[in-house]
Amino acid sequence: SFKILTMDFIYTSIIDRFADNADVFADNNIGIIKHFDLFRNQYVYPELHLPYKRPALFYQYQVNWKSRGGAQIQEGDVQIRLHIELENYGQSFGHSANRDYALEIFKYHTVVYALCQGFSTSKFTPLNRISNEPDETPAQTNVHIITFETKILDDTAQQLIDSGKIKQPLDDMTTTEKPLPVQEETESKYVI
Repeated sequence: SFKILTMDFIYTSIIDRFADNADVFADNNIGIIKHFDLFRNQYVYPELHLPYKRPALFYQYQVNWKSRGGAQIQEGDVQIRLHIELENYGQSFGHSANRDYALEIFKYHTVVYALCQGFSTSKFTPLNRISNEPDETPAQTNVHIITFETKILDDTAQQLIDSGKIKQPLDDMTTTEKPLPVQEETESKYVI
């Protein structure tokens, strides 16, 4: 019996971590994440998506693969971008009456960072934050992105070969048939 590596394991692990630690949001006087989804430009083109509640967290990833231990095992360098979206109309300037509300995004940064930094499972190395940045694309909401990096190992192909579910590819030196006869070169009868 083997488990096939799929990209949903990091996504679902983070969702579970947020659900298991919902009290951390309350302890910091902010609301829990109400919507967690794969990033598909929801806040950029809201008319193309079903309505959702905020605060929302969107998961985006990129993996760069390199072979390790042979062609059937690969190590992936993963970047995970967590888009934090708040429906926040507060003003952050000097003596604004709702400045604390406008600056809640920084509390979300702290909580999301605290829940993710160093988090790992048997399938991925500890998450490590590499950047924070605002996303100024949406006009109606406040979005900030925190990017983490991790590593994963995908040995699915090797597991399938070892289990006999797929046949191991032949190397360049293995043949099972007699070689084809070599044809002699002949002159062409046609002139172009």
